[in-house]
Amino acid sequence: MEICITEILNEYTRGKANPEVRRAVDKMMGTFQNPRCQRIINLSSNFNSNWGKEFDQFATNEEVKDKIDSIAANRNLIAHGRDTGISATRITDFNSAHKRTLQFIHDLVLT
Repeated sequence: MEICITEILNEYTRGKANPEVRRAVDKMMGTFQNPRCQRIINLSSNFNSNWGKEFDQFATNEEVKDKIDSIAANRNLIAHGRDTGISATRITDFNSAHKRTLQFIHDLVLT
């Protein structure tokens, strides 16, 4: 998820900012890892305060907030060799939330 969000925001700055600002954004995005919803809200608010509010509303209304946070939490468990007990159904739910979230961010930022 962080790679896609980073690319969306980098694409936004390529069309809007001078080279110095783009380098600063690239550097800032390099530390954006394991995004939970609050981190996405904070990051998007740095670009446009309304984006953070709109994403928060989307995540709540579309019931993806807990799923996105669970993806990050489970990713950490897997990275440290711990059991997650994730079922195929849960993976399908995570995948759907992931896709809807990225589509929302893409549409919010680039359209």
